Amino acid sequence: IVAADIPFFKLSNDSFKRFVEHYTEEHIPDQTTLRKINLPRLYEEILIKIRKDLCEEKIWVSIDETTDSKGNILVISVVILRKRMRNPTNILLMNLAFADLSVSIFCIFQNLSLYLSSEWPLDDLMCKMYHFVQSLSYTTSILTLVMISIERYLVIVFPLHAKNMLHKRKLMYALIAIWLCSILCCSPRLWMFGTVTVPTGPEEEVVACIIKYHLYNPKIYHIVNFIALFLVPITVMTVIYSIVYCRLNDSEKSFKRLSRSGTSSTIRSKIEVDNESTQIPLSARKTDSRNKDPESNKRNCVRLAKSGELSIEKRRKLTILLIAIVVGFFICNFPLHCRKLIQDWYPNYDGTTDAAIIATIATNLLLFFNSGLNPLLYALLSQNFRENMAQILCFRRN
Repeated sequence: IVAADIPFFKLSNDSFKRFVEHYTEEHIPDQTTLRKINLPRLYEEILIKIRKDLCEEKIWVSIDETTDSKGNILVISVVILRKRMRNPTNILLMNLAFADLSVSIFCIFQNLSLYLSSEWPLDDLMCKMYHFVQSLSYTTSILTLVMISIERYLVIVFPLHAKNMLHKRKLMYALIAIWLCSILCCSPRLWMFGTVTVPTGPEEEVVACIIKYHLYNPKIYHIVNFIALFLVPITVMTVIYSIVYCRLNDSEKSFKRLSRSGTSSTIRSKIEVDNESTQIPLSARKTDSRNKDPESNKRNCVRLAKSGELSIEKRRKLTILLIAIVVGFFICNFPLHCRKLIQDWYPNYDGTTDAAIIATIATNLLLFFNSGLNPLLYALLSQNFRENMAQILCFRRN
């Protein structure tokens, strides 16, 4: 099996020999001439067997292709077709779904072809696009997640100013800026990667999609990428969501205190300041501190306090969902960064060992799995998304 950044010709004879011997159960002589005769034939037999298993026994090797494309298309459909779902947070989540969807179009099947063929089966443009889109999706996702955390911070901490600051036009400008910035950051990959023809015998050659190390310094590139597009954003989001969660807890405690000791007008003012989207019942709006009936005022206090607590609980659930998305992103992408840093900075790193090959494949699969993970989180942790997804799937209007 040949991974994207471990091309066929880079595999050492010993590693490749053990691989072929394991899957064909045939002994391969140590002599170089005999290896050249036997290895290509046996390796081709392995590929034929894998293709046969895929076609006849219907073994599915793409772990998350289904949830990736269909799940993200469903998320996009929910936000576009359901008018009440078009709030700033959901629009940003839709942008995240677009970034994840691009992975299923340009990356998953191309990566699968690397595991089923001894050479790159597509042209030079697709080689460049494969690595460019993979990086573009990652960069767009991390910048969108940061933007979502900022949006939540503004709504929770500065509710009176949030509506003006998160106007639809400004939000569209932010989305355009995210994509332009991502394209700019990832554009070097269009010339860093390409196809090369490598001779494998007297009259044989393979086409490999490889990274051109002579065009850049991988150590500097990967460490800057890790700090600027992983460590800093994750730290910023951790700080922001910590502030947001503490603020929600403080607001909940305030409502509980006011429900015990405050007047209905005081609680109503607190709700209007603390939650710009809360709809207060008309009967409650007509009642204020001038109400002479203590019992009526107490009932209004309890009703308004419950309304405020319910709104805070909804926001808390949304915040938990967003934190889960960030945690999922961290778990799926951190191993890839670690592998690349070890690959660049560990002097004795050998990319041809079994452990290195398995680590490469596993980290790539984790990266792709993250693209299909978010729709599952929406369905599990958001009742609003879950209900609207069900309505879309069942072709229901209401």
